[in-house]
Amino acid sequence: MIQKIYMLFLSALLLLAAGCDDDNTSSLILDNDVWITSFRIGEQAGEIDQVAKTVKVHVPVGTDITNLTPEFTLSEGATANLKSGTPVDFTLPVVVRVTNGNVFLDYTLTVECDEARITEFKAGAYLGSIDEAGKKITVYVPLATDVTAMLVSIRASEGATIEPESGDIIDFTSPVVFTVTNRTAITAYTVTVVPTDVKFTGFIGTAASADQLESDDEKAAWAWMKSTVAASEYISFEAVKNGSVDLSRYTTIWWHGDFHPHDNLPSIADEVSAAMRSYFERGGNLLLTRFATKFVGKWGIALDGREPNNCWGNSVSEAFVTDAPWGVSFKGHEDHPLFRGLALKDGRLDVAYLFDKGYYTTNSTAQWVTQIKEGWADAYSTMVDWREKTGGIDLAASDGDVDADEDRKAVVIAEFPSRNGSGKVICIGSGSYDWYGGNGTSDNLYRPNTEKLTKNAIDYLCE
Repeated sequence: MIQKIYMLFLSALLLLAAGCDDDNTSSLILDNDVWITSFRIGEQAGEIDQVAKTVKVHVPVGTDITNLTPEFTLSEGATANLKSGTPVDFTLPVVVRVTNGNVFLDYTLTVECDEARITEFKAGAYLGSIDEAGKKITVYVPLATDVTAMLVSIRASEGATIEPESGDIIDFTSPVVFTVTNRTAITAYTVTVVPTDVKFTGFIGTAASADQLESDDEKAAWAWMKSTVAASEYISFEAVKNGSVDLSRYTTIWWHGDFHPHDNLPSIADEVSAAMRSYFERGGNLLLTRFATKFVGKWGIALDGREPNNCWGNSVSEAFVTDAPWGVSFKGHEDHPLFRGLALKDGRLDVAYLFDKGYYTTNSTAQWVTQIKEGWADAYSTMVDWREKTGGIDLAASDGDVDADEDRKAVVIAEFPSRNGSGKVICIGSGSYDWYGGNGTSDNLYRPNTEKLTKNAIDYLCE
């Protein structure tokens, strides 16, 4: 047995020795270079990282990256599975294999569009309204403001530089041009500071500052407002509580209350109920959307002192995809300024969708309903009963509830008109009123209707 093992061991040694013989040298070619040595698309040279095996090319924003023609060189003798000068779709990263003999390397090619954009502009404490299409920024300030020496605070696209710089003190007696540069992209904005006696519009929230807003829906709503509504500012409830903000400064205040669960009312909003009630009673207007509508009782808006009696909604983690478009029906109120200019459902003058089929929604709803349960303590017997008890006007129901007057069973948009010198209030508690889909996108076919509805509401309240 031992002898057999020894013979097997000896045979293995002999085979190993034979494999090292010069006459049996491997035919594999393993010492050739497989580098991308240069890369460009048009005038833009690529950034080659030979360690990470990546190539990145920056192109101006707006470039059609679906049909770009790269030109590149390789190590001597190397070939690639992509021919230099061949059009490529760079919507997604492209992997190219470089081969030389029996050696190969995979490079990942990406194209990034440079953006030179101002995302926020402040002159002193005043936020500018950005007209991105016209590359104009307008900052409204009180009449007594000294515009000859204003500290500017600017936010821009990541990696961009600005001239004049954020932190500079600028004379805005005349319009000033600010130039944003980011590699291949250069954009010039004309900034005009306008002294005016117009009052401001506020966006109120539980966060200490707009930067600290946690809800994606609230962040999306504020981003739209600051870029669309002139003389708009963020207000924190804490500032109201400690008295550091003068609410009389604002013609209208919007609160888009995206908190879950809906009955977990933010304590800070409750703590300032007296101040908000005073603001309303002295003529201040309010736009309350989503679960902010639950404060119509606490802030003295609804005559019966009660909140909407039918509320629900999922957290973002529990959101779901809709199988049809969702919207609102405003039968009987087609001429109300709130619905002016909305894109309507085909064949209807009283229905407008707010998001499309396939939208990822939390279905956050705060509505008033009648006759849903016999003997239900919070129910209203009829819509007339609801109007008399709340003092509200039922402007809209969900798009599936198209009957008006006595037959309407739910109210998802309500108006509380001015009374005894108070302000006006618009409440929008429809589950279709959504600024940021739970799948991480704020885009949908009917998004313009959401924006138009909100702008109409703010304009109506600020009349």
